[in-house]
Amino acid sequence: AAAPHPLAGEAPSASPSAGGTRNRSRAMSPREGEGAVPVGVTGLYDVVHQIVALRTAPRVTASPWGRLVQSSRIYGRPHRVGEETWIRLAEQQLPPPSNTAVLPSDDIWALVDATPCKGLNLGVLLRRVRDGEPLPPPGDGGGGGGGIAGANVGGASG
Repeated sequence: AAAPHPLAGEAPSASPSAGGTRNRSRAMSPREGEGAVPVGVTGLYDVVHQIVALRTAPRVTASPWGRLVQSSRIYGRPHRVGEETWIRLAEQQLPPPSNTAVLPSDDIWALVDATPCKGLNLGVLLRRVRDGEPLPPPGDGGGGGGGIAGANVGGASG
């Protein structure tokens, strides 16, 4: 059998629990030596590639955590790691197929543009829509309904 593509978003071995969270075992985080440098503020991103892997660290060889499908929207803060730009996901409820919560303590990463990754030939994976944070969950006094304001979090309809 052919090995899965490193950005194809192979499913993690731990499935979401009834509470909508995953097994939270993590690889070494950037704060522990990965070299990720923040390069902007949190913003909303469109998934423009067919499938984008979520990783436990900002590198294509890091353990998979989940995946995103084209037309989904997510929030994250951009970081540079060498020549690559990654976003560290902000606290939010992810759309299907991941369909799970990202907690503030999680180190969950998505590659923005695979162009610098030699041999992948995938191009742009995520496109920034605007600056901003996700709405607070219900009951936080923010008046929001949770999730992403004005975003089609479940992907394209139709």
